[in-house]
Amino acid sequence: MQVAWGLMGAALVLLVVVDVLWTTLYLQGAGPLTAPVSQWLWSLTLGYHRRHSAHHWLARIGFVITLITLLLWVSLTWVGWTLLFQMTPQAVVDAQHSQPADVWARAYYAGFTLITLGVGDYRAGSAVWQQLTVVCATNGFFLVTLAITYLLPLVAAVVQKRQLAAYIAALGGSPTSIIQNAWNGENVQHLTAHLQSLAPQIITLGQRYLAYPILYCFHSREQSTALAPNIVALAEALRLIEHALPETARPDPLTLRVLNQSIQVMLDTLDAIVLPKVDGAPPPVDLQPLLAQQIPLNQAAYQRALAADTACRRLLGALLHHAGWGWPEVVQPRR
Repeated sequence: MQVAWGLMGAALVLLVVVDVLWTTLYLQGAGPLTAPVSQWLWSLTLGYHRRHSAHHWLARIGFVITLITLLLWVSLTWVGWTLLFQMTPQAVVDAQHSQPADVWARAYYAGFTLITLGVGDYRAGSAVWQQLTVVCATNGFFLVTLAITYLLPLVAAVVQKRQLAAYIAALGGSPTSIIQNAWNGENVQHLTAHLQSLAPQIITLGQRYLAYPILYCFHSREQSTALAPNIVALAEALRLIEHALPETARPDPLTLRVLNQSIQVMLDTLDAIVLPKVDGAPPPVDLQPLLAQQIPLNQAAYQRALAADTACRRLLGALLHHAGWGWPEVVQPRR
């Protein structure tokens, strides 16, 4: 039985090591432990939000998931080494009398070894367990180091995510408002510099979702700093600009191509990590505000573009759904 406990502890330690390395260094999403836990907590809170419109709870859950992830890493590693030190009676002994330690003393020994406290009132009972004690201390050192080096850039990524959303919101926030604000009577060339500056920000943020998989759990209760509704509004505005506006009224085609591709890469990244499957794409944007401003539109070309871009627009709808926002919040003009 003691051997079984020890093997179980070794498996637990290995699971946490794999999860930590996968989540912090592998750049392929969250690990086998972090991914299901974070997705379950997010889905639970999102379900409550859909029933009660509780953006304030969604805004808190990112911090909660991060804290729970760290606690899981530390506690499971501690439990794993405690079980491992249960494998033989001589694994941990009293430093003065060399008597085998009880289970609580072994937990204490595993804990102070992991944080390299080195109290010294208990010691390893043989050369093999002395070497494993060194491995335990090394495990604790790298666990704490990786956790700290993971958290600080994660905060920076959350700030960048909100900055990007605020930038897009400042352009107009809704597809029609973005075009209306940029329209000078002949074209929307004033948008060119802004679109060029947005492309690298979106590409960088898309890759940060791989580096920090729980980044999607950080929700802003204010729509002006929420990424999902603003990135969807930008994508729909680009579709209108590229297909509905006259060719002479559009920004540089290469600028539109690069920005569209940047958004697609970010959507593909999120689709591979967390986005749910949804039925159908969002409805078309209401063109009446643009027509009322006498902005020339090719409505037939826009309808063809909608039919051709169904897959991309389905991902946009999934992004909105997963982030706790809806289509009316995207198309509603903001003051």
